[in-house]
Amino acid sequence: MKDEQTELLEYKGRRYIIKKFTPDIAGFWAIRVLGKAINSIDDFKFNMKMIGKMIEQFSQMPFDDYKLFQKNCLQSVYVQHETGEYPVIHPDGSWRLMELESDWTTVLLLQTKSFSFSMKDFLDPALWTALTGQNFTALTGPDTTQEAQQTPSPN
Repeated sequence: MKDEQTELLEYKGRRYIIKKFTPDIAGFWAIRVLGKAINSIDDFKFNMKMIGKMIEQFSQMPFDDYKLFQKNCLQSVYVQHETGEYPVIHPDGSWRLMELESDWTTVLLLQTKSFSFSMKDFLDPALWTALTGQNFTALTGPDTTQEAQQTPSPN
């Protein structure tokens, strides 16, 4: 059985364990970043335009907000060691895995993987179907095929 609460990542000779955000942190960032990227349910399409809007949200984020984002992402990342697993940061956000202090590319990878892993539930079509009453079969917007079949032809 696959564990849907964790994801493994091997990078630069290390094995990382990505855990999902707690519900309060996930909900906060879903509304803060992803929610702003979606103008309306009719415009909901997970494509390059939506990704561009999400990147725009990050690019406009004040540095203090970015540090909170980074801390929230990294507090759900653990490194696997022969003696067990331990978090890459301390609860105060300081580095526990000291090599990350000067490795911005690994830090960016870890926070991106952590965020995307935790947010994939937000992009679940079943969630949007339940929220809107429209049938979302994929992350491409409402499925209008059932509506089209139910709408009588004008002829």
